[in-house]
Amino acid sequence: MESEVRASTRRNDELTDQVRSFVMQDRRVTVRELSREVRISTGSAHSILTDVLAMRSVPAKIVQMLLKMEQKQLRLEVSQDLLDYVNSDPEFLNSDHW
Repeated sequence: MESEVRASTRRNDELTDQVRSFVMQDRRVTVRELSREVRISTGSAHSILTDVLAMRSVPAKIVQMLLKMEQKQLRLEVSQDLLDYVNSDPEFLNSDHW
């Protein structure tokens, strides 16, 4: 009976190590992808992540995009065109166009 517990514990430790290793390779991995890779259920993968490894998902942070000069110029031109249009028609935002 005691050997069964040890085998189970060893198996859990191996799974935990696999999960930790996989997550460290790609922090954006989903629980579904992780469960497929390690060949465990999504519930088990989630449990290992949250209960054993004390990890949690963090929504992606909003980061300023790095634009090429052409993209910046185009964005500036479009913004200026919209601003000119709104200034020429003060009722633009109040209209039934939307």
